[in-house]
Amino acid sequence: MKFLSISASVLLASSTVLATFSNLDIWSPKISRDTINLNYGKIEIHAGAFWSIWNNDVTALKGNLQVDQNAGFYISGKDGFFGLSVTLASGCGSITNNGIIAFNSFRTLKPPTYNLIGISFTNNGEIYFGTNSRVGLPFVSITAPSWTNNGLIVIWDQCRGSGIVSLGAPLKTITNNGQICLHNELYKQTSYIQGSGCITADKDTSIFLSNLVLGIDSKQTFYLADSESSIRANALGKPQTITVAGFGNGNIIGLDIPIVSCSSKNAWDYDSKTGSSDIWT
Repeated sequence: MKFLSISASVLLASSTVLATFSNLDIWSPKISRDTINLNYGKIEIHAGAFWSIWNNDVTALKGNLQVDQNAGFYISGKDGFFGLSVTLASGCGSITNNGIIAFNSFRTLKPPTYNLIGISFTNNGEIYFGTNSRVGLPFVSITAPSWTNNGLIVIWDQCRGSGIVSLGAPLKTITNNGQICLHNELYKQTSYIQGSGCITADKDTSIFLSNLVLGIDSKQTFYLADSESSIRANALGKPQTITVAGFGNGNIIGLDIPIVSCSSKNAWDYDSKTGSSDIWT
């Protein structure tokens, strides 16, 4: 009887380990509520399926998340005080999205925390992050060391706050060949941006290019979609071309140090034929 008891304990422990590191495959629509245990080595949502989690406070991804084409992964926060928290810790897994990922914390009083680090981030589909700055500052961070966007990323705040959006690991490289749309947000660049995509500032969004030593690909376009949006750059770095579209509707382009002029030339020059402006500091 003692031997059987020990064996049962060993089997129970083994099954717990297997459950902790097993994979979850979703082949059909799935709806869940409240807090969900996501202790899986990999979650894959296959084409034609979705997983919708409602009234959620905390979602902690422990491994890989893969959303296939024509599939979706949706998380909505509760009506109430606490903001939605969705996290993926450093080194714990990768996010690969070919469908739709949407996190929504519009209905909560406190702002959300979307802190996705992991090993790598690849988006070929659509990603939507809904935040609010009514009380406190939202935390929006996608900072995997390997970072690629070929699709659409929308980060939307209901009201303008001072929470900072972080994209890519500091001092690393992000590749954006898609579209990143920011609404009522503050985005601070801390990585080299390469690719031929577009980063759009809409509804009083501010873009701060804080480290031009790292560089910005001249094929990357920063689009000021409304008159309240602005772009500011740290002028300490190598001379380079930054492509800005939509400027001229009352927008502000600024530097964090004064521009200077001398007797031989002005502090800035604009060529109406090429649409380029040179600024000296």
